[in-house]
Amino acid sequence: MPPEQILRAYAEAVYARDTQALLALYHPHVTVYDLWEHWQYDGLNAWRGMIEGWFASLGEERVQVTFDDIRTHVTPDMALVHAFATYAGLSATGERLRAMNNRLSLPLARSGDQWLILHEHSSARRLRKRQGQPPPPGVNGHAEGRASPLPGAARPSGGITAGGRPGRCPRCAARTGGRA
Repeated sequence: MPPEQILRAYAEAVYARDTQALLALYHPHVTVYDLWEHWQYDGLNAWRGMIEGWFASLGEERVQVTFDDIRTHVTPDMALVHAFATYAGLSATGERLRAMNNRLSLPLARSGDQWLILHEHSSARRLRKRQGQPPPPGVNGHAEGRASPLPGAARPSGGITAGGRPGRCPRCAARTGGRA
């Protein structure tokens, strides 16, 4: 699989909530810098626990991941893929409920005839707020002014739970009022 195809496989596995397919994209010694409760996961087993919790928290919902501004740099033994990612929460009927944006950087290591994610680094755009004003749509993960599409039931840091209860947006710690 060419390095840029890893993003397609990632999006398909997330949409299908297929833990095994998603984990198959990662190197056994992966290190992940995430934006949720745990900022760092070391090793496939630690990352497996996060993915299982995330998928379990979705209930009937799905997450559609799309990528823009995909860039790659490939050498014989290593590759770098980075892109802007949009995570959109979809209802069981396919209605877009909310979305958030972040950046992904994926250094890949060659393993036989395939590429594996050796490191994943997620980051969000930092916003300087004007005093007393909420963030505008499309920043700090608030695409379309909505809260995170990743329910926080399995994420003790808060966020919108699978039942739509209020929480804290894990992207910017803004108070939310349930599903926006």
